[in-house]
Amino acid sequence: MSQNRIVFSGVAEQLAELAAFVPTLVAEATPIIYGEADAAAAEIVSAYPNVSGNLRAGVKVKKTVTPTSVKAVVENRAHLAYIYEYGTVARHYFTDSGVEHKTGKMPVGPNGMPPGNVLVPRVMRHRRVADEQINALLLTHGVTVTGE
Repeated sequence: MSQNRIVFSGVAEQLAELAAFVPTLVAEATPIIYGEADAAAAEIVSAYPNVSGNLRAGVKVKKTVTPTSVKAVVENRAHLAYIYEYGTVARHYFTDSGVEHKTGKMPVGPNGMPPGNVLVPRVMRHRRVADEQINALLLTHGVTVTGE
C-alpha cells in the first residue's frame, strides 16, 4: 500500500487574506454598481413617453449592501410597465378538441401593441458596463478574471 501524501501549507492564511479582501472589494464596487443602476434608471425614465407620467414615476432603484455583497435592482412598478415593455398580442387559440376561444379585442389596434423594449435592453447594457468596470477593479488588485 502506498504511503504518499500531499500537504498544502498556507491555506488558512490565504483564506484569512481573502476574507479581509471582501469588505474592501465591496466598498470599491458599490459606487460602480450604484452608479450604473442610477444611470440606467435615468435613461429608462427619459425613454418612456410622458402621457400620464405613471411609467416614468414607476422606475425605482432598490439598493442593498451587506458586508459581503452589493446589489442594485432597477425595476418599474407602474401598473402598465409590463405591458409596455413586452407589448400585447391577440391571444386567440384553439383547444385540443378544435373549439376556438377568442380573448377579446386587444388594446392599440387589431394586432396589439408592439413591445416598447425600454427597460430590459438599457439595464442589460449598463450591467455589461458595470461588469467590465468590476473586472478592471479586480485586475488592479491582482485577481485574474477569466470567462464571462
